[in-house]
Amino acid sequence: MNNKIKINLIFPYKWSRSYSMFTYWNNIKNEYIKKWYAVNVISCKKIDLFNVRLSDVFTRYVYYPLFLFFVCLKEKGVFHIIDHSYAYLWMSIIYKETLIVTCHDLMPLKFPKNVWKIAHMLFYLNIKCLGLFWHIITDSESTRKDLIWILKINASKITMIPLAYDRSVFFAKNHETKGKKFTILLIWSNFYKNIMFALKWISIFKNKYSNTNFRILKIQEFTVEERSFIENSLSGIEVVEKIWMTNEEVWNVFRESDLLIFPSLYEWFWLPILEAFASWMNVITTKRWSLEEVWWDACKYVWWEDVNELWDAIWKIYTNEDNTNWYYIEKWTQQASKFDWSKTADLTLKIYFA
Repeated sequence: MNNKIKINLIFPYKWSRSYSMFTYWNNIKNEYIKKWYAVNVISCKKIDLFNVRLSDVFTRYVYYPLFLFFVCLKEKGVFHIIDHSYAYLWMSIIYKETLIVTCHDLMPLKFPKNVWKIAHMLFYLNIKCLGLFWHIITDSESTRKDLIWILKINASKITMIPLAYDRSVFFAKNHETKGKKFTILLIWSNFYKNIMFALKWISIFKNKYSNTNFRILKIQEFTVEERSFIENSLSGIEVVEKIWMTNEEVWNVFRESDLLIFPSLYEWFWLPILEAFASWMNVITTKRWSLEEVWWDACKYVWWEDVNELWDAIWKIYTNEDNTNWYYIEKWTQQASKFDWSKTADLTLKIYFA
C-alpha cells in the first residue's frame, strides 16, 4: 500500500441501498486499491424510529453527521464525501480546508414544491456550505453550471469528472440472451422520473397497434396511481416489478430488457443509462439536463409532450423497422467506450494531490 496518503471515502448511502451510489463507491474504491492506495470507507447504520420519514431525516441530518464528526477526529488523510447533502454544516466547521465533496444534483432546489418542507430546508442549509470546502467534484456539466449560477460558487473550485460502469460485467453481446417476449424497462418512481407519462405512451402504443405481445419490467414498485393506470389501461400486458435486488439481479434485468423508456424531467449523470447501453439495450428519452451528456446521439430523443412521436419510436424499435436497432449499436458502443472507472479514479486522484 502507498503510505503517503490514506483515502477516506465518506458514503452516507450505504444503509439505503442506492444502486448508483453503491456502484460509485465500490468501483472507485477498487480502482484505488489497484493503484496501491489505502482506502477506508466510512458509513453508518440507519437509525429506525417510529416513522419511516423521520428515521430517514434523523439518520441523514443528525446521527450521520455526528458519527462522521467523531470518526474524522481520529482518521488522517484525504476526506472525500461521495454524495453531497448530509454533513456539510458539521464537516465545514473542522474540515472545510481539506474536504472534497462530490455533488451530483440540486434536485430539491430545482423542484422545491415536490420535496418535504423540512427535508428541503435541511438540504438548502447543507448545500449552502459547499463553497466552504477545498474542492467540489460534479459528474455532469449541467450540475457544474447549477453550482455556479444557483449557489454562486467559484468555478475554479469545481471539476467535472464523469462516472463509468463495470466493464467486467457489461459491454458483452447480451442481445443474444434477450427473452422471447419484447421487454420494456422502466426505472424508479420519483416524481421527476415521469414514469406515469411513460405508461401513457406504452398504452397508446398498445392500442394503436393492437399489440399485447410485450411485457413491462419495472425496477422498484409501482405507485398507487401507476398501478391503477396499469389495471385500467394496460390489461393483458405482463407486468413485472423488481424491488430489492443484488447487483447480479440488476445485471440480469438489463440483459433481459430490449428497450429503456426514460422520460425524466431532471437528471444528473445516472449510471443505469450507461449500463443500458453496455447491455445492448435501446433507449428512448427526453432532452433534459445532463442526459445528453451521457447518451449524445446514441438514443432516440422525443419531446415528452409529443405522445405521437413516442409510440412511433417504440414501434420502430419493436419491429426493427429500417434496421433501427442496428443503426444505434455503433452509436452506443462508441459512446459507452468513453467511460471507464480507471480514468475516473485517475482524474479524482489529481484533485486529491492538487
